[in-house]
Amino acid sequence: SLQDTALPYHHYTLGKILFFLANQGLRRVNFDQSDAMDIMDFRRGDESEVLAVFHDVLHFMMNEQIIHVSRYRLHNSGYDFNGVQLTAKGLQLIQADPSKIDKSLSGSIVANTKSSETTSTDTSYYGKWGEFAGSFIASVTKSLGSG
Repeated sequence: SLQDTALPYHHYTLGKILFFLANQGLRRVNFDQSDAMDIMDFRRGDESEVLAVFHDVLHFMMNEQIIHVSRYRLHNSGYDFNGVQLTAKGLQLIQADPSKIDKSLSGSIVANTKSSETTSTDTSYYGKWGEFAGSFIASVTKSLGSG
């Protein structure tokens, strides 16, 4: 089942990054490894796994044009995303109808994992946002392609 794949955790990561950027408005921000550890209060795997997922999700967001990145740099000690800013598509996404997201979901979308700092409802909420983001991106891309 989907619960047994990495996707729910990746959706959660996407949700956390979206919320972080939404709180910044249109300010440009920089991301490096320390930001990944600050933003990801719920973690799956060791630090290197958390960093890898955070990095890959940012890349996905960049490729799907949810975020604009002024400069991306890979170096020996990791990576930097400089001047990260929500795009028009990113803004559309965070302003989309959140009634599709059920904040009262019981249980965690991230299967069989517990965290002292994050309740399963919080985890599920960000995960649902990430999932919603994924389907939203797909529908926007589809509607643009059929025009």
